Amino acid sequence: MKTLMLIMLLLPLSSFAWESKVELTEGLEMKLKVSCEAGEEFCMDLCQEELSCVVEAGSCKNCIGANSFISHFYREVGRLFQSTQRALTEKDAAELFSSGSKFVFLEAQGPYNIYTGVGDLRTERHFESLCQGQFFSRPIVLAKLDRRSRVERASHVICHGDFGAEIFEMSHAGD
Repeated sequence: MKTLMLIMLLLPLSSFAWESKVELTEGLEMKLKVSCEAGEEFCMDLCQEELSCVVEAGSCKNCIGANSFISHFYREVGRLFQSTQRALTEKDAAELFSSGSKFVFLEAQGPYNIYTGVGDLRTERHFESLCQGQFFSRPIVLAKLDRRSRVERASHVICHGDFGAEIFEMSHAGD
């Protein structure tokens, strides 16, 4: 019992005190808004010491279509595409976004999900299966774009919970 109490006390300390959400501008451009608590190292690095900032999505070519990576991803998320449960450190997470790499942001109910329909509970469950333990809501998958602005791979997933968020690496059964 004491071990369980200790684990429950330590869990909130392991996640970053930040959260994110995907927003669409009036021009239908996608961005990831990151908000942090004061003193959060992740924001200090990513947002140049501000408490919030915006990460612009990359411009994606050939993202919608029957043979696209995204179509395949939505059909296979939670089965072939899974989280490795290897969390990035705050420094590595900030470097991920500031590396110059471009991403599109995939959500169960996001604008790229034209394959399963809005409100599909099965898709919601498959997305939520990417995040385990204390992380349970609103997973956002980072799909990395190559130099030609085509999706290269689903590289990471942002998982949100009661105590903040974490970024986990993703794997594909074919890797």
